[in-house]
Amino acid sequence: MTAISTPVEIRLQNSAVTIVAGDTIEQELTIFNNTSQPDTFELSIAGLPAGWYSFLSNQIVIFPNQSSTVKLRLQVSAKVNPNIHAARIVVTAQGQPHAVAEARIEVNVLAPLKAEARLQPHRAKGYRANYALIVRNRSMCDGFFHLSLPPNNHFCQGTFLPAIVRIAPQKSATTRLKVQMRPNAPDDQAGQLQKFEVLVQPQWQVEQYTVNGEPLLVEGEYLPESRWNLLLRHPLLFGFVFAFLIFAILWSFLIFPFIRDTLVARTDQLITDQLLATPSNSIRLEQKSVSDDLQNMVNPLNKFVNIKVDFQEQEQQRVTLTLETTIFSNRITLGSITGHIIPRNGNLTFESNKLNQQNEFPWFFFPPDRVVQRMSEKINAKLKGQGQQIEKAEIEGNTLFLRKKKL
Repeated sequence: MTAISTPVEIRLQNSAVTIVAGDTIEQELTIFNNTSQPDTFELSIAGLPAGWYSFLSNQIVIFPNQSSTVKLRLQVSAKVNPNIHAARIVVTAQGQPHAVAEARIEVNVLAPLKAEARLQPHRAKGYRANYALIVRNRSMCDGFFHLSLPPNNHFCQGTFLPAIVRIAPQKSATTRLKVQMRPNAPDDQAGQLQKFEVLVQPQWQVEQYTVNGEPLLVEGEYLPESRWNLLLRHPLLFGFVFAFLIFAILWSFLIFPFIRDTLVARTDQLITDQLLATPSNSIRLEQKSVSDDLQNMVNPLNKFVNIKVDFQEQEQQRVTLTLETTIFSNRITLGSITGHIIPRNGNLTFESNKLNQQNEFPWFFFPPDRVVQRMSEKINAKLKGQGQQIEKAEIEGNTLFLRKKKL
């Protein structure tokens, strides 16, 4: 079966086009003369107002079995409402009335590309003034907005977070803007009101095409101030900040180390003296005796806080130290730390079950690992003179035994 071609054919570059009201676009269409004689073909469009379209030529001569390309221009007024218009391109041969061809085309008219921007507040002051730049996309397609301070702002500079925003149709976005004086600005400008402009450069995404829109300029005002101006206006605040810094320095380098070292030294001295006074093959610490000594002779807050030590034989040889207080007849635990006393090469160490718990409140004031380390140093200094060292630490009942051996 042999295919029969039509006398005239029309091929469009795009059968569906999008145009923004107020804009102009062009596309090509190709006309094929499949007849046996040359002819003049007339072009028109049915379904669109006459002022919306034009051809490079309304009439074109095409020889038999030849084709010709014509440009179609679509131009829509900015006052046209957004809508989709279905139309037909009609091609008619003057000498052959039967040689007629039609091609459907769909024209999607979008609202004009429009954006708005405003700065809030219009005027701000400070060493680094803060603004909110609000950009609204009034169009019917996505927009990318590039934000900057143009070079005509001689004395101030701005930072946008972010500097490029993508905004969906009929949506808005807010960008933070920080304005401050340029490092090389003259000193006489530091206290003067600075007027600046924000440049908003829109780029619209119309189908697969990028269209640059008209840039927007938003005016703002910036009153620069010294970075110390807040403290100068509020001397009480300055005094408080200064006093706090002094206290923080003293606390870090003097007060806190003094409290911690004093508590560790008193505990170490108290317990070590008792241990070394026992001439036997093992050193023993009684739970009640240690608790009473810590509470009465070491604890500076013994009227408000109770210290309790537990030697737990049945609980994997654990040692637990607890701080408690009583409020309105209710006993409240302020802190509890559990670990093991382990001898390694004659040196005693305390390892808490919870990693680095000795660095947490309240134990950083009274770290058990430092107490045990100090005790170990003094015990070893004494035992080495006797040719001995600690071999084993074990709990029996409520007593902690440190077993000795000869070197």
